[in-house]
Amino acid sequence: MTLATGHRAAWKDLVREATVQFSSALTATRREPVFAPVVQPADEAGGGGDFAGVPCPDCPQDARRLFASQRAMEAHRATAHGKRREARNFIYADGICPGCGHCYGTRARAIVHATKTKACAGIIARAGTCMDEESLAALDCYDAEAAKASRRAGHPTPLARCPGPGRGPKAPKTGSLLAMALALALAAADVDENEMHGDV
Repeated sequence: MTLATGHRAAWKDLVREATVQFSSALTATRREPVFAPVVQPADEAGGGGDFAGVPCPDCPQDARRLFASQRAMEAHRATAHGKRREARNFIYADGICPGCGHCYGTRARAIVHATKTKACAGIIARAGTCMDEESLAALDCYDAEAAKASRRAGHPTPLARCPGPGRGPKAPKTGSLLAMALALALAAADVDENEMHGDV
């Protein structure tokens, strides 16, 4: 502790060195959407080679609308044409994805996951069991009521019905070089119990 409080420059150098060493180990992967955007060919879009937008496949050809994104087009299809995400036919109220088995807390979160993850969408399409219309209508009604209740309570999305993974700052993994460097720094500082609590 005295290294962090008494010798700030040494502490910052230690943290900076550990960050530089481990920055290459910290990589993030980006998930790709399951369904690629429906891009209209340039000759049908009525323009040059520039991207004109995402067309709605359900609108009549003479009144076809173009949208700025796939998400905007899906929102239009849901409201104007009553088309819903296909994954909702396979995901039950428990919010568990049938593709990967992960619990997402709510059915809505699991539907979004199954729509956007290629692997889960493929597994569900091949081996998923579709619900009957009555249970699907009951689940949709339940989801709508949960969304209304959460909006009334001030939450933009329905709250999860099961606990999720722990949130907040996490300690470094045991055995990582950063954890060992911190342990060595604390051991080198030779801080006793009284000094840590301020009872000197």
